Amino acid sequence: MKFKLFYGKSKYALLIAVIVLALAAVIVNSIFLAGVGTLTTAVPAAAGVSLACSALIIIFVLSILFNSHYKLTETTLNTTVSFITDKIPYEFITDIKENIETKELFVLYRTAKMQNEDDRASVKILIKPDEYQNFIKALRAKNPAVLYDTFTIDKEDKKDKDGEGKNKK
Repeated sequence: MKFKLFYGKSKYALLIAVIVLALAAVIVNSIFLAGVGTLTTAVPAAAGVSLACSALIIIFVLSILFNSHYKLTETTLNTTVSFITDKIPYEFITDIKENIETKELFVLYRTAKMQNEDDRASVKILIKPDEYQNFIKALRAKNPAVLYDTFTIDKEDKKDKDGEGKNKK
């Protein structure tokens, strides 16, 4: 089962802006290389490299937009962003936590390198909130031992007596 990554409107707008700017660079450099009218370049190699880099940027951003997802296989939860895939075996996953204030979902898991029993790594699940329950149900079907819980961050935990963050030095 696959769940498409959802980055949010502002991140999608940023990715589209990068595509538009890179596409403009491809067009301008193509014109320079073709020598249209008076638009020529004294250094065609520089325009060629710029054209190639701009094309690679477009390909990479498109792959982020269209090849980013979570996939639940027989044995692992796969997180794919563009050409990069991480795999978490289901037996390592211990919890699913949802922050009910911020509507964020996290998967907590252990790794073989963790020595303290309470240590957990986490991955934020970037899917649409209306898909959370389907994701949770599908993941728990793969590993029924996974615990689901909701949480909020207590406002007092965020600040100390002086109103400064606890981690501020």
